Amino acid sequence: DAVPPRPYKDIEARIKEELGREVSEAFAQFETRPIASASIGQVHIARLESGQKVAVKVQYPDIEEVVRRDLLTLRRIFRIIGWFVPYQGLEELYREIRSIILEELDYRAEAENARTIGANFEGRTDVAFPKVVDELSTSRVLVTHFEAGCKITDRKVVKQLGLDRGQLARQVVEIYC
Repeated sequence: DAVPPRPYKDIEARIKEELGREVSEAFAQFETRPIASASIGQVHIARLESGQKVAVKVQYPDIEEVVRRDLLTLRRIFRIIGWFVPYQGLEELYREIRSIILEELDYRAEAENARTIGANFEGRTDVAFPKVVDELSTSRVLVTHFEAGCKITDRKVVKQLGLDRGQLARQVVEIYC
């Protein structure tokens, strides 16, 4: 989650390609500077016409080709390992890794998971899950209501918020399980 962000023009092009309209037509406001960037995409803050603050997760335009090359390289590495080390199951391991990575590239699966998990916690006030904005989400762009928060690893902010780290750890484990 510490990957340098891509230029805004790349993100703008991906949104236009996915939504079939300009960023300014899809959003009332759009922050060109991302709040987060990772290996397959980055997240920007925007506002809908209704004023609702949203997080816009956008996949990088060339990520499919990068992943294709990385998977090809991984397959070659596994074959070389197989020549030198008699290890059963490398092909199955490769297929599993490939499946997981390809699923990560489909934001529709992430949207469905967010809906399912959010429904599991309906009515609870101690945890929040962003709601998906379906009409602006595709396999490569995911728009959700913005939920403010901080990284659990940011000790300074956790302390400033007055959160009990032990209680927070218990809650994270409970929610995860």
